Amino acid sequence: MLISSYHNELKVLALGAHPDDIEIGAGGFLAKLRKEVNAQVYLGIMTHGQPYSPDPLINKRVDEAKDAACTLLNLDPSEAINYIRFAYLKDCELHKNVHELIKVIEQWIKEIEPNLILTHARGDLHDDHRQVFYATISAARDFHGDLLMYQAPSTIPNEFSPNFYVEVSEEEFKKKIEAINMHSSQHGKRFMEQGYSDSISKAWSAFHRLPAQTKLEAFNIYQSFMVNRTSSKNISLLPTTSQDT
Repeated sequence: MLISSYHNELKVLALGAHPDDIEIGAGGFLAKLRKEVNAQVYLGIMTHGQPYSPDPLINKRVDEAKDAACTLLNLDPSEAINYIRFAYLKDCELHKNVHELIKVIEQWIKEIEPNLILTHARGDLHDDHRQVFYATISAARDFHGDLLMYQAPSTIPNEFSPNFYVEVSEEEFKKKIEAINMHSSQHGKRFMEQGYSDSISKAWSAFHRLPAQTKLEAFNIYQSFMVNRTSSKNISLLPTTSQDT
């Protein structure tokens, strides 16, 4: 892992179908990148997370996402507007708005010029998650940086084959849990509990025979490039070139 060479140059665009997806799947990694290399981390959320509109929870979920971003990324509330973006597409209807979804992600990539993009895994039981994955790789067809897929509670176990693991410190894990807890409207769901994230992170650690207290977040590399700084604005985070097929 080459994060020590980036310093203030690393820009991350993390995409999620709903508020809370990013924190659950990649919160520890994002907290680590903020702490270790002062990465500029941008969150792109596609829906307001409520399947019915108008819904009194819509504004609440947007506010929760902003609070979670501030907690996870150590942002002042006045800064949040610069680092979190909402597409405001309809929950559970992304399949009806595929071209708009792609267009939004394309625009965010153009504006942010990230080195690293995080998105949902391909194999997922939630259709909104799948739509975000396919829209991401379409929008990123001219992107020559690193693109990683993260795990969600609805990711299909035998269709997720991680090949990139991030050790999350206790401090980073605490940040992740604090950010997840900001989504108070979702409390009571099993995957929002600390025990869920703790179990998943320790399971990956145990699988790879690491010490019992180690926590891992798992990702699948869709693509990774090493390119000259002079020939591209996208600078690789990973040392290899790989593409999921």
